[in-house]
Amino acid sequence: MNQNTRVAVSLVLAVFATLLSGCGRPGDGREGGSDKRECSILQSVSSTHKGQTIDQPEVIRVEEYMIICVPRHDDGTRIWIMADPQSPPFYKQMPEGNFWLTKEQLEEIRKQAKPITTVLDALKSHLK
Repeated sequence: MNQNTRVAVSLVLAVFATLLSGCGRPGDGREGGSDKRECSILQSVSSTHKGQTIDQPEVIRVEEYMIICVPRHDDGTRIWIMADPQSPPFYKQMPEGNFWLTKEQLEEIRKQAKPITTVLDALKSHLK
């Protein structure tokens, strides 16, 4: 093996070792176990209530999580938001869609669900 080939092989092995060592790190949480669990919880409540409409926000508890349900702006179907995620991303919503809240609804959600700051800030951005 010539010098250039050895350098190339060494570089490839170094990159491969770096990639392998990063597999167990939590990173941004998007592939972590708790994020997958939190997304699974949202998927479960979303599929259980698929197609159902509401006209007012609701708050439910699923295991140790508080889940906020708001009506989608255009058709009233349910949008689910995790109030207190424990892993990034710290705002989890399912399915996608826009919604509007009044100040009174936001205050009631704040009291019942006790959302983390990231979620509360996101909800505030939907005040009408």
